[in-house]
Amino acid sequence: MASETDPSHIVEQQESISTAYLLLLQQLNAVERAVFLLREIFHYSYDEIAEILGKSSANCRQIFRRAKGSIHFDPDQSPSISMAEAQIKEFVDSLLQGNTNKLLELLSEKVVFYSDGGGKVRAAQIPVVGVHKVIHLHLSLLKMYEGQYVYSYLTVNGLPGMRIRLDHGVQFIYSFAFKNHRIETIYSVANPDKLRHIQLP
Repeated sequence: MASETDPSHIVEQQESISTAYLLLLQQLNAVERAVFLLREIFHYSYDEIAEILGKSSANCRQIFRRAKGSIHFDPDQSPSISMAEAQIKEFVDSLLQGNTNKLLELLSEKVVFYSDGGGKVRAAQIPVVGVHKVIHLHLSLLKMYEGQYVYSYLTVNGLPGMRIRLDHGVQFIYSFAFKNHRIETIYSVANPDKLRHIQLP
């Protein structure tokens, strides 16, 4: 499909779809992503999807089921906006203070950190899994870039998030997913193409 009509490109422009959701979609291959978006977001019938992609309706149904099963996104798991905002600020303060015990309270044991530079900004592509690994990574990054960054809080598609800007101009937008009142997933996006729809201060 051309980029103008690619469903993922269209969804990227919709502020109702979170950055976290977009990053989860990247776990799918191109066909799975197209089937999932056409069905879940745009409510096409399987026959219509099959015609668009040149596949059978039954095949599209199987692809959709597989794609949906591999994406774990539940907006109902998120706390209230004010509570999420407070937890994110507590997370940042605890990192800056090196308060590992507090970080262990705020983060899920199975927390996953995703980063996306999209090939345009250097960023780790392999998810970091586990509370100790995620804490160690961020404490190491703080030490590595000490005195070379500023941070601020902002709204990312209607949800609390934060912005980190390095002295050389690269910026990272963080968004968060919660479960059972703990941060379960952290998303960092540095690809400038994916930040265009976010209103930055």
